[in-house]
Amino acid sequence: MKQNLKRLMSFLLSLTMAFGVMATPAFATGTEAEANAAADEAQADTSAEQSSDLPSTFSLVTFQADEDVEVDEDDPVIATVMDELDQIKVLNDEGESVPLTEEQQENVLGLYAQFKEQWEANADLLGVQMPFYLQYNDDKDDLGALGEMLVLAGVSVDAVRSGDYSYNDLTGMLMNFYYGDMYGLEYYGDTIRTLRDEALQAVEESGAETDYQKLLVLNDWLATVDSFDMSYIMNSGRDEPTMQAEDPQPHEHYQDLYGAMKDVYQPIIEQQFYDQVYAGIVAQLRQQYYEGAIKQIVYKQALASAADPENPTDDEKAAAQTAADEYMTKNAEAIAEDAPGFVETTFPDAAAQIAQGADAFIKTAEEEGVEVDPENAPGVKMTVEQMTQQQLDSDEPVDLDGDGVKDMSFKQAIPIYTDQAAAGMATGILGYWEGSHIGALAEGKSVCLG
Repeated sequence: MKQNLKRLMSFLLSLTMAFGVMATPAFATGTEAEANAAADEAQADTSAEQSSDLPSTFSLVTFQADEDVEVDEDDPVIATVMDELDQIKVLNDEGESVPLTEEQQENVLGLYAQFKEQWEANADLLGVQMPFYLQYNDDKDDLGALGEMLVLAGVSVDAVRSGDYSYNDLTGMLMNFYYGDMYGLEYYGDTIRTLRDEALQAVEESGAETDYQKLLVLNDWLATVDSFDMSYIMNSGRDEPTMQAEDPQPHEHYQDLYGAMKDVYQPIIEQQFYDQVYAGIVAQLRQQYYEGAIKQIVYKQALASAADPENPTDDEKAAAQTAADEYMTKNAEAIAEDAPGFVETTFPDAAAQIAQGADAFIKTAEEEGVEVDPENAPGVKMTVEQMTQQQLDSDEPVDLDGDGVKDMSFKQAIPIYTDQAAAGMATGILGYWEGSHIGALAEGKSVCLG
């Protein structure tokens, strides 16, 4: 009988998940003042919950699965998610819905395996999340586990079906659920266990026999420990809260969550900036090599019309140089857009040799270094790594969002983005609790009583 009661309790705990919502803080904008204000707003709004959309801070980073996570492809649940990943589409940088790459599928599968592993180790406190996500509204929505989790997190069914969300949104959602469970267990595990046992005892002592009778007893018992958080519903999706305390206070664990998420996000954001700067420098060096190679080809072609191509005069050299400069100016846009493609089309016989030369040049730049300012500092070389660190350490502002305006330095941006991301995820975790049995049992308030 006790085993049946535990199954009922697990089912009851899972019902509250159907109304799980993630609060949405403001996204960091172009200036330090605006970014700091957004972070402050995200912290202040934890006591007056916001909309049910995915936190926009998810788009800041891509979460990566732990390297040592084990993915059992023979597990029926994992196999189901693998099938779903083949069908999922996400928005690319151009705003088009495209299938996940193989690498993205592997990463999402790893993140889901982490989430599943944590649930399996704590199923007695986390309820029946895994089968619930696999079955919730499945006949109606025709979505898989990941799709239903996105819906529970606030993405519309139509948006999930059409792939109107980003890859980072998908990984961020999984980690919001993962961290929501992790810290819910850390801060409230004992409380949930105690109240779970009290609920089971109440059902057993009631004499209820059928499942319906037992659920009614559980419903009555929940009313004694949980209250419906009307302010959460009233304030969702509003810029200004319509229902809040005169002196709203931040959640008791907001700072704990913020600090923990800051530790999570900072190395990710630092690595992301590093990777972007490094890749940008490599791309710039490769572009410079191609431009130099193209210009050299045109120059040699012009010299070929000299009276004596093997011994051109200074005037003929100058004329060839002018012709090469004019050619580069005339074709600057096409070369800037796709230098390798331009070479393939215009100088096909030289394309392979130039590509090999570019690769060798990049390798030299990475291993030995290249001159970065031959006019003012001849002979002084820097590797790609040194150039990357120089940019990251510089106080010079850079264009962070691609709008042509220099916003702030990387040194300024990293802590601001870290703060904003940590504030967003901390708020998202609190929203996750509010919409689950963690809020109902441990905090005594939730948006659904089950």
